[in-house]
Amino acid sequence: MQGLFGEVELKHKHETPSHKRRYSDYGEDWAELSNTCLVLANHICQDCNKNKATNAHHIIPLTQGGKNELHNLKALCFYCHAKYHEHMNQGRRRTDKKSKIIKTIAKGLFILVCLSSCLS
Repeated sequence: MQGLFGEVELKHKHETPSHKRRYSDYGEDWAELSNTCLVLANHICQDCNKNKATNAHHIIPLTQGGKNELHNLKALCFYCHAKYHEHMNQGRRRTDKKSKIIKTIAKGLFILVCLSSCLS
C-alpha cells in the first residue's frame, strides 16, 4: 500500500502502523479514557515513579490484540513512554544526565540573579 509515509505493508486495510496512529484511531472515548488513566495514577509515571505522567500507554499494543480499556493502560512520562516507542526518540533524545545539568545551571543562574538584586 502506498501512502503519505511511503510503502507500508498492512494485514488489513483498516490497520495503521502504530507509530503513525492518530488519537482519532483510538476511538471516541480515548481522550476520556487516557485522562482517567493519568488521574488514577495521580499524574505520576508508573515506570520511573518520579516524573509527571503525560501519556497513557497500551500495555498490550492494539496491534497485538490489546484493547482500549483502563486495565490495559498505564500512565507514563514522555521519557519512559519513548523507551517503548523508538519513533518518539527521533530528534528528541535527552538523557537524564543532560536534564540534570540544565536544571543545575538554571538554579545557579537564579541564585546569581537573587544575589545581585540583594546586593544592589
